[in-house]
Amino acid sequence: MKKYFTILVLTIATLTLVTGCSTTDTTTTSTTATTSTSTTTQTSTTTETSTTSSTTTSTIQPGGVEYYPHSEGASWQYLVTVTSTTGAVYEFTYYQTFEGTTTVGQTTVQKLPNSLDSDQGQLIEVSDGYVKSYGTIGSPTIETSLILNFPLTLGASWITLYGDVYGTTLEVKVDSFESLTVPAGTFECFKIMRSLAPKFGVPPAYVWYGANVGMVKTSSPILSESGGTDQSSEVSFTVTGTMTYELINKNF
Repeated sequence: MKKYFTILVLTIATLTLVTGCSTTDTTTTSTTATTSTSTTTQTSTTTETSTTSSTTTSTIQPGGVEYYPHSEGASWQYLVTVTSTTGAVYEFTYYQTFEGTTTVGQTTVQKLPNSLDSDQGQLIEVSDGYVKSYGTIGSPTIETSLILNFPLTLGASWITLYGDVYGTTLEVKVDSFESLTVPAGTFECFKIMRSLAPKFGVPPAYVWYGANVGMVKTSSPILSESGGTDQSSEVSFTVTGTMTYELINKNF
């Protein structure tokens, strides 16, 4: 049976390498999302290309919880671009907003529904030391996954399991600090790389976070996954396209 993912998310309805849902934390944890291009509309619109520039290492301050704003009612709007390996391009806008809390096990978590499927919105716990996902609103889990591990410093990394794929892990690494321009403006960002093991032959996903902004951009391959449902089932991945999220607006 095949399933489609991005190896990204944020925290978002199409991020698995970016976030990494329903994963058990081996050092700290991450979140996941299935991708469906059937909800998108094909377009010929030309989109603005993001630009980046690096920052001198000695001027970079460690990043903390300010890189993941999470106040009640905080909302973000993104331009999502899906490019298939056949060359087809789809674009749509995507919203996510912190709305209310719930309890998973003994932990109170925040709900982050999105405009595509509220049940696929993440359940998020934020502390001074980390950002964790407790699965989705429609499928909560006590097996947390680590989205961010504070403080963010260049070269810092951690290992987490990858979604519900048996025994598969991904490495999350603070890759660089750079200036990034998206439709919402220009932001100084930590760039987070999320990678499956080299044996899978899958390119990494990236997420950019800005202080007092949150997720500014994601870029990830879209993966078709086969197998990996139990110990005897070998998993394999096929890249079927790429997906990016670029910040258009926020309400704070």
